[in-house]
Amino acid sequence: MVRDVNSGEYIMPALLTSKRMLAAGGLGAAVILTAVVAVASRGADAANIGGTIVVASYGGIDDKNHKDLFFDPFTKATGVQFQLDPVAYDQVAKLHAQEAAGNVQYSLVEPARADAAVLGEQGLLEPLPQDLVDKANKVLGPGKLIGNYAISHAVSASSFVCLADFKPCPTNAKEFFDTTNFPGRRGMYADGWLENIIYALEADGVDPKALFPLDLDRAFKKLDEIKPHINVFWKTGDQVMQIVRDKEVDMTIMWDGRANTLAADGTPIQLSDDGAMMDSPTLAIPKGAPNKDAALAFISWWIDQAEAQGEFMNREHYGEPNPDAFKYVKPEVANMISTAPGNFDKLVQPDLKWVEDHQQEAVARWTDWLQN
Repeated sequence: MVRDVNSGEYIMPALLTSKRMLAAGGLGAAVILTAVVAVASRGADAANIGGTIVVASYGGIDDKNHKDLFFDPFTKATGVQFQLDPVAYDQVAKLHAQEAAGNVQYSLVEPARADAAVLGEQGLLEPLPQDLVDKANKVLGPGKLIGNYAISHAVSASSFVCLADFKPCPTNAKEFFDTTNFPGRRGMYADGWLENIIYALEADGVDPKALFPLDLDRAFKKLDEIKPHINVFWKTGDQVMQIVRDKEVDMTIMWDGRANTLAADGTPIQLSDDGAMMDSPTLAIPKGAPNKDAALAFISWWIDQAEAQGEFMNREHYGEPNPDAFKYVKPEVANMISTAPGNFDKLVQPDLKWVEDHQQEAVARWTDWLQN
């Protein structure tokens, strides 16, 4: 990505992608990605950008779909290559380690919304240029930016999921924590400190609209009650899908996109988003990232890809930020998406300012609780 010397805007080379190229890239005939990106007419350098973007990614099917729908088309447009490091939520710790060593290797990271807020406040993320912030607000609408550091994508809910034939199936936090009336083998996200604290408070009777500031003492007292009943503390999306397929658990808290992908692939489940926490990865650039301009160019390009974002929702059932993306989502899939009308109102949105101020204390307590 380069800056137009007159307007100061970040711009990128024009992109023309044929149907044949898209098919070769794995999109198939069903998806014809609109891949013409406008180039400012004044002072534009249309040469390929080149270089490599090292991405801290989530692995598995998520990496495959990002490669098919976003990374490969962008490579064909610009010459920029992508190197994926599937570290899931460990990327925050890795980024801290790289920063401490003075050797930042990632050009693009995908921290959760709460983590992005904290990393931005700590000075570990590059502020997005104002023209890119303005573009994101204009194209995506309000509420998609985390400060001026990151953009939400792949929005999900941490849902309550059971095997289809399991009864009774809990549909909210209170029922999930009620091991007397809802017995069964349970799964819980090992790195989900925020969602699990929230659910403990909901289970203890706190109104979802009055959760913040979080009462940590009350939450961990409730978590102590359920800990002996958690059979699997899972770490990745692929792992939680596998423990459900293998019937290693009867019920689990898991991301709705992964749960709905299971259902689409033939694993019968029951799912409820009642009082579920909304979360998402974000796209952000580490402070001092190598090839920063290429990462900025990619984010700018990605914002416009409504059709590809729609196909991503068809494949993974996570909500993408471009509102026009829903034009390309199958009706039966749209009903599953947590950000779709009617679903979003059921979700709990964390107070990111509270998270910024208290994350260190809460994570330390969660880590100690998990390990002891």
